[in-house]
Amino acid sequence: MERVKEIVLEEGGAYVELEGEHQEQFTAINYVFNMTLEPDDSYFIVDVWAADLFGIDQERLLANATEVVKKLNGPAAVKVIK
Repeated sequence: MERVKEIVLEEGGAYVELEGEHQEQFTAINYVFNMTLEPDDSYFIVDVWAADLFGIDQERLLANATEVVKKLNGPAAVKVIK
């Protein structure tokens, strides 16, 4: 995770570590280039479009995100944004 944090900060992004129980109701899979959803407590956000910027395979990113959501006992519902 330290490498992820490093990349995000190098690119001018913000990296926030949240504390407490997760309350998300679904996972938002975002394919819209250069658009990031405003985070709130109702969903996890996966900006799939950003994978290409970092040379990451989109399928691998989605697989890793799925594992993280499962480990956090997150929601099984998914909303795809295209």
